[in-house]
Amino acid sequence: MLQAIITSMPMFVCAVFTALLWLDLRHRPERYLLAVFFSVTTLLYLGHCIFFNHATLFIPLSDTIYAYCNVAVYPLYYIYIASLTTSQPTLRAPRLWFPLLPTFVCGTAIGVLYLLMSHKETEQFLETYLYGAHHAPLDGLAWWQAVAHDAAKVVFALQILPVVMVGLRHIRRFNHAVEENYADTEGRSLRTLGTLLWLFLLTSLTSFASNVVGRQWFGTSLWLLAIPSVAFTVLLFCIGRTGLRQNFSILDLQEEEQKTAAPEEEKTAVAEKTKDDGTTTWQQRIVNRIVDEQLFLRPDLKLDELARQLGTNRTYLSQAINEVTHLSFSDFINSRRIAWGEQLKAEHPDMSVNDIMHKCGFASYSSFHRNWLRFKQAQR
Repeated sequence: MLQAIITSMPMFVCAVFTALLWLDLRHRPERYLLAVFFSVTTLLYLGHCIFFNHATLFIPLSDTIYAYCNVAVYPLYYIYIASLTTSQPTLRAPRLWFPLLPTFVCGTAIGVLYLLMSHKETEQFLETYLYGAHHAPLDGLAWWQAVAHDAAKVVFALQILPVVMVGLRHIRRFNHAVEENYADTEGRSLRTLGTLLWLFLLTSLTSFASNVVGRQWFGTSLWLLAIPSVAFTVLLFCIGRTGLRQNFSILDLQEEEQKTAAPEEEKTAVAEKTKDDGTTTWQQRIVNRIVDEQLFLRPDLKLDELARQLGTNRTYLSQAINEVTHLSFSDFINSRRIAWGEQLKAEHPDMSVNDIMHKCGFASYSSFHRNWLRFKQAQR
């Protein structure tokens, strides 16, 4: 009974998030892809349950599905990250979906071999290879089935590092774009997703070890079985919860840029207006206005809104902040907010943190606390 509970935990978590995501798609492309990811992981851990609970009657079918899902899960998660961070025409590029090709090759090969194997060969393969009860050499189609399973393990291992590294590169690029456009990045950046991707890498070591030594080794003890089961349950719960709360993607960023894009004649006029006056560069004058007029105190400040207020456009404003402060738009605005908060605290010792937070322009305590810690550490 306890073994059934332990082995089924990841499956039930995936099944719950699968249902929640399919019921709450909100016409967002990334929600569809995350729903597909959780549908596949549900089938993956269903295969785990059948294997560890020794339901051998269903293993030819469940092991075939498991082979498809095990090799597909990392590419699907990468495609989900790409859907959040990459423009949609790029998502239709064949090269993005190419990593799923080994999924169909491995899964199909294993499924066809199960269909062609005799009952005796299937029993031999299950007892010798899958469960490791015997160490007799395999022959015939059972041997080829073992080769197909080993090939699937190699493909799985080769996917892990590229998916994590390329996924992190997408996330860093997207977060940089968010920081250049919004002062408040809460709910917009993908910092949490980046952390989860690193955790994905760590927990993948368990999967890799399982593939190398054989899943049957984890079935020798409930404790050995519980460790990866709990680890993946927690990770998948965090991925699902983060995905349900993520309502900002590259589509929102592009839509914002298109709505506020300035025509070329306006850019030319701004360029003339912001020429160097011989004493102070136009970049420095723009930054000075932001500081002197305390424009950084406006809540949920956006690059476009600030540019309009300063009589310039997003391109020149971003350039000015980068060149003068060597900070992104978000870092510059929030560093000024924190400095103002420290000044308020010094002048009004009895003022509450909540009041200081709101007077500085922060929309949430988490954003205020994170930036306060960040810039205090930078000062050390």
